Amino acid sequence: AIWAEACAAIGEKAAAVCVILIDRAMHRPDNAVRKPNGYFRGMIRKSQTGALHLHRSIHGLLQAREVETHA
Repeated sequence: AIWAEACAAIGEKAAAVCVILIDRAMHRPDNAVRKPNGYFRGMIRKSQTGALHLHRSIHGLLQAREVETHA
């Protein structure tokens, strides 16, 4: 299953962070993710090429939340 594939590729904690990021991406007001499994698989592929940067994604979420909070 995709969860096992993600855990093998990036570890359980990073996979859990991906799930949180995917959930947030599915609820974006513009350009929402419509196929979460495909998005997750894309994240796994990025991890295999060194192109997955979870820290940047988390930082982006925090910045967006900061903007929402102060708007």
